[in-house]
Amino acid sequence: MDRLTYQQLRFMVESEVVAVCPGQAGDELVNSVMRHVVAALSAEQLNKHRIDSELANFDRRLNKPLPRWAMTGNTSNANPVR
Repeated sequence: MDRLTYQQLRFMVESEVVAVCPGQAGDELVNSVMRHVVAALSAEQLNKHRIDSELANFDRRLNKPLPRWAMTGNTSNANPVR
């Protein structure tokens, strides 16, 4: 999330929260909500980066176990798709 998008989202959240809960409590709530939003977006980006890295570095050897993203509903690794 870039800075401009973050600021727009924060302004929208702040305007909604302050309308319901004015004062210091509203400001603290907005800060807490935005902290959680940024943490969730950061975790999502890290997960996406990890998956992209695993895909880019995928080495298909038959004696090597499959990565999690390659397991399409089949939990056993007995006969992977070839």
